[in-house]
Amino acid sequence: MNGIQTSTRVNLTSADFIYSPFYYLNQNDTIIVEPNGAQIQASGFNRNISVYVSIASLLLTTVVVFSNLNK
Repeated sequence: MNGIQTSTRVNLTSADFIYSPFYYLNQNDTIIVEPNGAQIQASGFNRNISVYVSIASLLLTTVVVFSNLNK
C-alpha cells in the first residue's frame, strides 16, 4: 500500500475473507501458498510411481500378447 511492503496471513476458507482489505489483488502483489499436510507427506514419495506402473503394465501386456502369437 502506497509503496509500503506489508504481509499478512489470510484464511481463504473463512467467509469473512471477502470483507478483508486483501480480497482484491493489486498490481505486483505476491501470493505464497503453503502446502497442505497431504502434499508435505507426499513429497517424500516418488510422484512418478503411476507412470512407472503404467509402463510396466504396457510392457507386460506386450510380452504376453507376443508370446501367445508364437503358440
